[in-house]
Amino acid sequence: MAQLYDAGPRAALDLGDVPDDASDATTEEDPQTVEAFVRRMRKESRQLGDVFLADDEAENSRRRSTASDLPETKETMPVEWARSVLADFSDLRLALEAHAAAGVGGKNGPRMPVPRLKDSRGWHRFCFGDTEACPDSSDDEEETVETPQGTLPSVRLLLQFDFVMTQRLVAMHVRWLDSCALSHNRALWLYALLARLHKPLHRDTCAVLRQLVKRLLALRDSCDEPAALNALLALAGRYFDQASADEIGSF
Repeated sequence: MAQLYDAGPRAALDLGDVPDDASDATTEEDPQTVEAFVRRMRKESRQLGDVFLADDEAENSRRRSTASDLPETKETMPVEWARSVLADFSDLRLALEAHAAAGVGGKNGPRMPVPRLKDSRGWHRFCFGDTEACPDSSDDEEETVETPQGTLPSVRLLLQFDFVMTQRLVAMHVRWLDSCALSHNRALWLYALLARLHKPLHRDTCAVLRQLVKRLLALRDSCDEPAALNALLALAGRYFDQASADEIGSF
């Protein structure tokens, strides 16, 4: 048994010492044995490059690499300012973790009534009340929590949200932003919810944050909250790695 292990790994189908240019590997006829078929496949694979594309796909790939539906970036964030945004955000995440460890927002303490998880209109009214138009106005779900003036995010409220709810709310807010401008309160909610996202992100959440980056870049020239917009770009783009240096600069 020891001799078998000492011999090292062996090929599942040993081709022996027959070279790749043996007659049964070069003939145009169909291989007559498994060994001949494998030798022919091995020879053909060695003649191929490491990467190859079909003719149509090669042209499509070239176009995708040079064309983008995103607006050209006309300005970049000041490096020191962007770094301070990331540092403050990291400090906030650490503070939230410390409060959570102390039981804030836990099920044994006071909790704020919130809408059902899938109640999109209810959540919009909960967050913004009558201060913002709801993009989900065609939704027929009932609003379960009456907050005419909206609710600002707080430590206790954020820690009340579990991981699933946080991801769901981020997706809602990003979807709403696709149909409206970035207001101060919308920016506050997005910032707060991003602070509750845990790494590594689920692929669906990565896609949502990538959509957020694209929307923020589209709003950049017309936004009334440029500092808030750039802060969110720094977080979604750099902290969560959903933007390139060409889109938001290097910092």
